[in-house]
Amino acid sequence: MDKTKKRFMQTKDEIKITFVPQCTKCKHNINYNSCHIFKEKPIAYMKNEKECPKKEGR
Repeated sequence: MDKTKKRFMQTKDEIKITFVPQCTKCKHNINYNSCHIFKEKPIAYMKNEKECPKKEGR
């Protein structure tokens, strides 16, 4: 990789995951706002403020 392209590439040390919703590992998850159980997810579940009662692993 040449220097010009390398300037715009991130390394694994530069990337930091700050938040992962509990919905990402649930088998009912469709996207950030909806799932198969709740057509519109409650915000408290998306922000991990409350544990989702319908959460099931993949």
